[in-house]
Amino acid sequence: MMNLQAAICLVKSEVTEAQWHYPAFHSEHEGFAVFKEEADELWDAVKLKQSNPDRTVAIRREAAHAAAMAIRILIDCCEEDTTLDGVTHAAFPAGGEKSPE
Repeated sequence: MMNLQAAICLVKSEVTEAQWHYPAFHSEHEGFAVFKEEADELWDAVKLKQSNPDRTVAIRREAAHAAAMAIRILIDCCEEDTTLDGVTHAAFPAGGEKSPE
């Protein structure tokens, strides 16, 4: 299993690489299309036979790509905002619960 810190580091590296090689998404639609392509590639990797020696590497690679594209949508298409449902949060809690006010 990969720990959270390693996963974040891998995804951050993928985001940086994507920003270096490709321009910002022009729209949410473009961002979602790229994300979906990566998610489809992840699904293809997941469907590989468990005995396939390349399966784990492919899943890790495609999961990192999909996560990086989701982050690119946030970076390229969403205005920075610290509110959720009109309530200001220091950080978004797990599960979307509202922080006590």
